[in-house]
Amino acid sequence: MSALVTPRQAAERLCALTAILRRTDIERTFQPEDDEKIDEEACQQALEDENDLRGWLDARKLWGLLSPREVELLQTPMGLWSRQQILNGLWRLESAGILLWTLGDLPACPPFDENFPPEDIHPMLPWFRDVETFFSVAILREEDEIRATRDLAELWHWRARTSQVARSPKKYGVTVGQLQEIVRRSADAGERDHLFTPIDHDFPAFQKPYRELNEDQLWMATSIALERHYILNWLCGYAEEWDDVPTDT
Repeated sequence: MSALVTPRQAAERLCALTAILRRTDIERTFQPEDDEKIDEEACQQALEDENDLRGWLDARKLWGLLSPREVELLQTPMGLWSRQQILNGLWRLESAGILLWTLGDLPACPPFDENFPPEDIHPMLPWFRDVETFFSVAILREEDEIRATRDLAELWHWRARTSQVARSPKKYGVTVGQLQEIVRRSADAGERDHLFTPIDHDFPAFQKPYRELNEDQLWMATSIALERHYILNWLCGYAEEWDDVPTDT
């Protein structure tokens, strides 16, 4: 079993994600939704925000905490992120939420059909904080609690992937009936282990059995599970480099 990251490493990763989340907000200003116009005043403020971000990274010597892909993103000229890169940046809020929970700043994680509320996360990010003090006082939750949450994230990510398999069962060499039986057994085991209360022998999501989720709900549940699985695998030492974390199920 790999060792957990250190408290300082977790705090440093939160700083790196803070930079990505700040830049994501800036990119959204330059690339509004299709039915919205670019707000020139907001863009001017975004330019100032980007200067503040770079100043924070320079002054606190934080560039070295970023992964190669994150450095590449932050070095990309403003307004040139792809839509997918912006979306990926937005989902990093889930990783930040898990880190804040791991560091004891949040009492609990939302269920796997609910995002961490942005209004709870953003005020707690170490933006312009005395980061050396932040690093030195960081403390992790109990290891057993972190690992149990990692296992739960992997389980929910597995359930999301079985939904994808169910669309083309022959491709994976299984039948729909076999998949339903596997899910039923897993859901019943989840109830026995006090992980959740199944609905009709399936994982509960959006107040219905997981198999009944619509496309938007399935996309959201899958994204939540994937992002939490990723950060928790990193916390539990499944990869040394942030860009290379596996999420096998």
